[in-house]
Amino acid sequence: RAIAAAAEDELLAALLVADPQAASNALLEVRPGVGGDEAALFADELFTMYQRMAERRPGWRWETLAHRGKDGGGLREGVALVSQDQHAADAALEPHVYGLLKFESGVHRVQRIPRTETQGRVHTSTAVVYVLPEVDEGDADDDVLADRDVRVDVYRSSGAGGQHVNTTESAVRVVHEPTGITVAIQDERSQFQNKAKAMRILRARVAAFRKEERDREAAQLRNSVAATGNRSEKIRTYNFARDQATDHRLSTSVFGLAQLFKGSTLLESEFMAPLFSQEILDRLQSEQPTVDADYGEDSDDDADEDL
Repeated sequence: RAIAAAAEDELLAALLVADPQAASNALLEVRPGVGGDEAALFADELFTMYQRMAERRPGWRWETLAHRGKDGGGLREGVALVSQDQHAADAALEPHVYGLLKFESGVHRVQRIPRTETQGRVHTSTAVVYVLPEVDEGDADDDVLADRDVRVDVYRSSGAGGQHVNTTESAVRVVHEPTGITVAIQDERSQFQNKAKAMRILRARVAAFRKEERDREAAQLRNSVAATGNRSEKIRTYNFARDQATDHRLSTSVFGLAQLFKGSTLLESEFMAPLFSQEILDRLQSEQPTVDADYGEDSDDDADEDL
């Protein structure tokens, strides 16, 4: 067991060296995809599911940065920062926040009878989940989010808020003009707080955009998913008639949707952790050199054949 544990730690350490962002905090965004009001309701359920999971997991913290609901119920946009207590992160070699949550990025599909359906027909709707590594202000390069490239607009809040609504210009919109990336926050009563939240989200989105420019292949998911939210691009399906969730990357299904949406450990143990382990194995296999039997050195030809 000690040998196996040491080997596991070595594998994780190898991954963290190859992907330093695996140890980052995560910005998690959920938006409705295809399906109208039902998609908005499903997006809200997913956002709540991740919140419950984060709040139950030892050492993790959940902070809602933006939550825009729809008049008819459901979620228009939800953004949260999921962080990990540094002491807990250093205490054990295990997947950190972004290292696990990044596997939730993609299209999530739900198949069920909506509350408003009178004919008993099953509808298919989607929600889109994005997970980005948090970029600390001190760690970001000046070129990533230079002050000269950011425009800040302030305006009056709209929506729920009582007498505060439309009385003060507390809502903030920040625009990264070179890329056109825009973030608007009006959740807080303070303009300063709204701007701080908006800048955290903008910093992560711009950093992700820059990473796409450097590595198009690694960031293909965000480009394709953000464009459509199409049902055919799903990574996971939640089928309420069967009471099961199926991850199409693992070809694995689990039963008990009620527990899953309460943030149970099933989400991590059955989906995220296996995908994390598979990533480690895939990465190590892709980097494994092939030894030439005649010379005892790496053979490029053999390595190409193995791949």
